[in-house]
Amino acid sequence: MISVVIPSYNRRSCIFNLLRDIFAQSATDFEVIVVDDCSSDGSAAMVSRDFPRATLLVNEKNGGPCVTRNRGIRAARGEIIVGFDSDVSVPDRHLLSKVACAFAESPQASGFAFRIFDRYQQGDDAPRWWHPVALAAGSERTFETNYFSGTAYAFRRDAMFRGGLFPEIFYMHYEEVELALRILDDCGSIFYRPDLAAVHHANPVSRRSEIKVFYKPRNQVLLAMRCYPWPRALAYLTPRIGKGLLDGVRNRSMREWWRAMQSAADLGAQCLEERKGIATTTWKRIAAMRNQNLQALLVAPKVVSPTRCRMSVQHRHRVLLIAPYMDRNEPGESWSTYQWVAGISASCETTVLTCHKPGWNPDHSPTGAARLIDWPEPRIPGMRGRLAWELKPGYGFFYFQARRWIKEALRRGERFDLVHQINPLALRYPSPAHDLGLRWIIGPLAGSLPTPEGFAEASREKVWFRKLRGLDQFRLRHDPWLRGTYAKAAAVIGVAPYVGELLAPCKPARFEIMAETGVEAVAEVAKVAPAPGSPLRLLFVGRIIRTKGILDAIRAIAMVGRRGLVRLDVVGDGDLLETCRDQVTKLGLGSQVTFHGRLSRSEVFDWYGRSHVFLFPSFREPSGNVVFEAMSQGLPVIACENGGPGYVVDSSCGLKVAPSDPDEFAHQLAERIVTLASQPDLFASLSAGALKRMRSMALWPAKIELMLDLYDDLITPKITVPASETLLKGACENE
Repeated sequence: MISVVIPSYNRRSCIFNLLRDIFAQSATDFEVIVVDDCSSDGSAAMVSRDFPRATLLVNEKNGGPCVTRNRGIRAARGEIIVGFDSDVSVPDRHLLSKVACAFAESPQASGFAFRIFDRYQQGDDAPRWWHPVALAAGSERTFETNYFSGTAYAFRRDAMFRGGLFPEIFYMHYEEVELALRILDDCGSIFYRPDLAAVHHANPVSRRSEIKVFYKPRNQVLLAMRCYPWPRALAYLTPRIGKGLLDGVRNRSMREWWRAMQSAADLGAQCLEERKGIATTTWKRIAAMRNQNLQALLVAPKVVSPTRCRMSVQHRHRVLLIAPYMDRNEPGESWSTYQWVAGISASCETTVLTCHKPGWNPDHSPTGAARLIDWPEPRIPGMRGRLAWELKPGYGFFYFQARRWIKEALRRGERFDLVHQINPLALRYPSPAHDLGLRWIIGPLAGSLPTPEGFAEASREKVWFRKLRGLDQFRLRHDPWLRGTYAKAAAVIGVAPYVGELLAPCKPARFEIMAETGVEAVAEVAKVAPAPGSPLRLLFVGRIIRTKGILDAIRAIAMVGRRGLVRLDVVGDGDLLETCRDQVTKLGLGSQVTFHGRLSRSEVFDWYGRSHVFLFPSFREPSGNVVFEAMSQGLPVIACENGGPGYVVDSSCGLKVAPSDPDEFAHQLAERIVTLASQPDLFASLSAGALKRMRSMALWPAKIELMLDLYDDLITPKITVPASETLLKGACENE
């Protein structure tokens, strides 16, 4: 039997997706052990509720990755231990079966190091490649190694026990290195297998700064004292201690570095008493590995993983990305922009021009860009919150700074194959690359969507700055900077066909359709319709304002009647919240409609897991990030046929409603709700269709590859077929 051991700490949405992948595996004889390290985000409760087949262990106090992994291994009943960090996904449904076959084929193997792909599945996760052969030469071949990553691995249980399990004194970092050496010293063998693959999403953890400035330098010393002979230990530590000193001076972290050294000294005597160093014969064997592997790799046939994730060709174009406000930790436009920048930077030599509020830390949003030019946004009195976000008064400052930088770069002789302005999303911001002799593209764009005539009076704006949207169409006809941005661009990208219609006065040379957002993973298993007699759980996520249609949704629930038939959970906050609460009370829907307020991203994904249908009646929705998220979790969608959701949601994955007038709109919403509640076969078909639709158009790796294809086409024109049609055709063929 295989025992899957997963340590977890404050990654509820991540572990939810991983457990879905694991329980979709084709192998029948396996158990899953989740060890929660005192999470505060409800992870343990979610695992207990949504995955009753998993064995859940909860630490009494936070012990760190080593303690947590070891507890799971000690509780395991299987002869084979497969370990995954909680921020991993497993796209191959047959992975556990392949692990069992690999051990059966290789009785001499103590364990296997997995191939680990980056979050975009476009290449290997280079920071986790510490094997005794270069990444480029060895990533697709099987070879003997002296290392494995705790991100994903498989070992015989007895080999791990003979090696002493993970060294708990380390807490985190370098623990796999030490355990691998102990296993080798026990005459074990570790092999890298590219056909055993996982995807590492590298979710941020709360202790990341501690890893860098404390645990990493401390554990280097502990590793050398516990395992290395003295000459080798000195050779190993001298350059690392020197680098630590320089980094401490450069980053003003000398106090933390010195604290790490003191901790290492305090634990040093214990390290020396606990264990002896690795035997000389083992070190000779490790030293010989590199040469043996290199010689074997020169003649060995290339081993291509049958489960290999699609890897993009490295497009080494020089690209200037204009991307203000990108941030992986902020929802909506900032998060999507970060995904674009990181994905494109993985395949192109990018320079990124951006701006943020003072104090923003670029280390929290690593992109892999060759250069990052960031200007702090000026503080403007009275411009805060929603007002600042919608008007973006700091964009004018960014525009002139970026334009001046581009001019100076051109004077210095720098050249770019292409300039790509990714955001702002709205159609009201001219590009600083306009009329500078460069080839540029802009988008994906959204916004400026007019209100349906039947809702014009009901949704008349009362907030003064939102009335300024009425100037967008005037500017697209008469503003020379804005018209030139779109008319002279090599390509303009919009999230849906309506963007092309709005830009028609500018006559762009080329218009492509591509959603501005995407998803990192798609659930493997479709939703199951509620059992007869059980309520259909509807979910709404979004700002509670008139144009989101939440008032119409509440009226639709009242029209449905039969109080046990449906329930509506509303996640979000906004100007209309109290009005909606009053409406629920007035209609007597207190037992059917529940308001949960604004929740974190992980909590929202938790609600996707609990719900059956995503009800999103927004009638002026430019893009609809939440629609993508809900569909990626298998929720059929009831949406308005306007804007972005009207393009994304088709008959295969949801039901749409025309925005005629409020009364008719609510009536049609009620009809769609009753249809899904009374037709379980249709529900199942739409749930499966939502997953299929997201796989074909929303996964980030495919979206990045689509954008790179567009780059290729513009830089070196080959064909005239729009890149979006090519991707959709290929996706349909693959399906």
